[in-house]
Amino acid sequence: MAKKQNTKANGLPLATVIRASANQIWLAGLGALAQAEDKGGDWFDNLTAAGEKFEKAARAQIARPFREAERRVNETRDSLGDSWAAVAVVVERRLAKLLNLLQIPTSRDVAELTRRVEELQQALQVLEKGDVKARSARKRPARAAKAAAKKKPTRTKSGKGSSADRSRATTGRARKTDATRHGQAGV
Repeated sequence: MAKKQNTKANGLPLATVIRASANQIWLAGLGALAQAEDKGGDWFDNLTAAGEKFEKAARAQIARPFREAERRVNETRDSLGDSWAAVAVVVERRLAKLLNLLQIPTSRDVAELTRRVEELQQALQVLEKGDVKARSARKRPARAAKAAAKKKPTRTKSGKGSSADRSRATTGRARKTDATRHGQAGV
């Protein structure tokens, strides 16, 4: 025998039951929409606050490893800086020894020589200034003596000139005779 399909639910026709349940679903959706409109602002604020708390916690969890990595990098950089300075000193010393063995002057040697040359130049300039002054001081009396010797002696009443003129003339003759005796000519 063929079964008869159940066309009634709870004693009501099936189409009526389906319509009633669809209507209830529709009304539930409208109720949810009305509640969302009424409480939607509060829900949004609550969700925003919860999101901010979550973001802070997530950032803190992420920042911890980054801070630790940054600290380790700084420690490593400091230790490498110290190591690098030590290596630089060792290389510099070895290079200086090599240059010394090859007798190549270093920049320090060149600087020292430059300083010494400058000191010598200054000393030479001082000596030259002093030498010029001494020469000019020596030349002045000689010029004055030459000028006095060129002067014609003044005649006195006796006609022989003053005693100063006679002493100058004899001094000049004495110098000339001394110079010829010692082998110097024209002094």
